[in-house]
Amino acid sequence: APDALTSWETAMTGEVDSRALRGVLEQIASGQFGHVISVRGVSRVDGGWIRFGVADGRAELHPVAPRRLSPPVVTAVGRDFDAARLERAFAACAA
Repeated sequence: APDALTSWETAMTGEVDSRALRGVLEQIASGQFGHVISVRGVSRVDGGWIRFGVADGRAELHPVAPRRLSPPVVTAVGRDFDAARLERAFAACAA
């Protein structure tokens, strides 16, 4: 069904560039990848860790303490979005 929710997930290996990541999140929030309802993820950045996401049309990035975190991964949920473009965009955030 065209209105069915779909999800997508990929590993975030290595460190990411926080500016590039913010740019991708802002593009997602503005609808450039299709109808993405939410994005959540954790990744290594600048020698630390960052939790990031998109919800309610806003991109958010927050540093987090390097405790026992989930594996570095990003998950998106939405309807009729371009998962292949998302994959390439997040891969391009590598530092």
